[in-house]
Amino acid sequence: MDKAPVAERYARFVLRHRWAVILFIFFFTGIGAFYIKDVNLRNDPDSLLPLSNRYIATNLYNERHYGMGNVMVWGLKLKHEQGDIFQPWFVNMLTEFYRDVSKLAFSNPQNFAGLPSPKMRHLGLSREGGLDFKRLIPASGLSSDPGKQRQQIKFLKNGIQAHPVLEPLLVYYEDDAGNKCRLVDDNGVLSSASVAHAHDKCTARATFIVGDFSDGLKDQYLSWIKAVHELQSKYEQRYGDRVEFIISGEPYFLAAMVEEVWDKAWLFGVSLLIILLVLWYEFQHWNCSVFPLLGVGITIVLTLGL
Repeated sequence: MDKAPVAERYARFVLRHRWAVILFIFFFTGIGAFYIKDVNLRNDPDSLLPLSNRYIATNLYNERHYGMGNVMVWGLKLKHEQGDIFQPWFVNMLTEFYRDVSKLAFSNPQNFAGLPSPKMRHLGLSREGGLDFKRLIPASGLSSDPGKQRQQIKFLKNGIQAHPVLEPLLVYYEDDAGNKCRLVDDNGVLSSASVAHAHDKCTARATFIVGDFSDGLKDQYLSWIKAVHELQSKYEQRYGDRVEFIISGEPYFLAAMVEEVWDKAWLFGVSLLIILLVLWYEFQHWNCSVFPLLGVGITIVLTLGL
C-alpha cells in the first residue's frame, strides 16, 4: 500500500496522465465556450462587459445624465432618552448637517434626499382650494419665534407622516424597548393600521440623508474620505452625547477600504518579504524566489488595468 502523502500521489497521477488531463481541460473548455452567450451580467457598470452591452449602456447613460451611481446614506439616530426627531434643536442640526454633506467634493446635491431637501415637499390645499406645495423644512431653517417654530415642526411631522413613500425612506421608528417598528404589516403591506401603530405606539428615533456622488471621487478616495471623517467628527463633538451618526453606502465602503490599504501598506511589504524568504529557503535559488512574485505582480497589474 502506498504511504505517500495525498498531494504527492495526486501530483504524480497528473504528471503520469498529463496528456489526458490537458485534453480533458481543452474539451470541457470548448464545450463551455458555447454557453458564454447565456452568461448575462446586468446592472453592473464596473463589470468587464463591453459598453455596447444594453444593460451597461443604459446604466452608464443614467449615471452620466442623472447621477445616482454612487449612493451613500447618513443616519442620524437619537439616543433612547432624547425623545423624537421632531424637536427644534434636532431639526436645526439636521438642516445644517444636510447643507454640509451636500457641499462635499464630487457631490450631486440635486439628487440628495432628506427632510431638509428642496425636493421634499408636502402636498396640501391652499386657502383658495388649489394645490399647495410647501417644503417640509423652510429654506431659511426654523423660525426663532417659538409659536411659529411649533407650527413649522407640526407641519413637518404631519407632512412626512402623510407621505407613504418618503416616510419609510427617511424615518425610523422604535418602541419603548428599543425595538424597530415597521411601517408595514406582517405580510409586507403598507396599511393604515400598520402606519397608525408606528405613529401611535412608537417614536421617530432616526432620520436619513441619501447622498449621490460623481465618479470623480474614485480618483480622490483618500482626500474625500478624510473630508467625510472630519465632518462627522465635527458633529460628533457637538452632538455625540445625544445623537449617533452612522454612515453606509458603496462610495464610503470603497473609500474606507482604500484608506485601510493605504494605512496598512507596510504590511504588504512585510508579507512579500516573508514569501520571498520562504521561497528561497525552499528552493535555494533566487530565480525560484523572485519570478513567482513577479508573475503574480504582473497578473494583478493586468487584471486591475494599472
